[in-house]
Amino acid sequence: MQSWTLQMGYPVVKMTKVGTSVTVTQERFLLDPKADKTQPPSNFGYKWTIPLWYVNQSDTTYITMEWVYPDQAHTIDGLGATDFVIGNYGGYGYYLVNYDDANWRKIISQLNTNYTKIEVKTRGQLIYDAFSLARAGKLHYNITLSTTEYLVQDFHYVPWESCLDSLAYLDQMLGRSKVYGVFSNYISKLVAPLYNSLTWIDTGSHLQQYQRINAIGAS
Repeated sequence: MQSWTLQMGYPVVKMTKVGTSVTVTQERFLLDPKADKTQPPSNFGYKWTIPLWYVNQSDTTYITMEWVYPDQAHTIDGLGATDFVIGNYGGYGYYLVNYDDANWRKIISQLNTNYTKIEVKTRGQLIYDAFSLARAGKLHYNITLSTTEYLVQDFHYVPWESCLDSLAYLDQMLGRSKVYGVFSNYISKLVAPLYNSLTWIDTGSHLQQYQRINAIGAS
């Protein structure tokens, strides 16, 4: 635990899939891409001992956990050649996860095709990670925004809360720009099915009531 308790911050775990193997690397996460990741100095060099939970596409109900150690190469073998892999499955770990573009696109395809194959906390985690990575210059916004497209089908509170929290930054940044109209239209199109499903009648579970606030606020 010392790598977590005796140094600041947290890592971003990069999972790069080639064929049937995934190479796992880590680095300190900072929102400012120009910041010096070595400052202030840390006795641990901003490396962590990371419990990595992950699933692969062949069986998203079977979660594997492996330890990723500082300054040691880590490889996961024996995965399906065409399968995607998702790290920090269930959102248990205090770290972000990034992937190669091909793996991101396969995850997005699964969300658009049948989002229920990915459990709900992980759906929220994927959106949060993607937007955080984009702000830090580690992921293109084309991929980041694509993680939200499937929400026209998913009315669960967790991924929507993650999405709206993340989009709030873009709303501020684009508020006075020429593309704000396009951005606003996208949000309206995204939230319309959720808004129509909840209506204005104050009924349902506490999560549905919170979700109604989200839907009305974003419409």
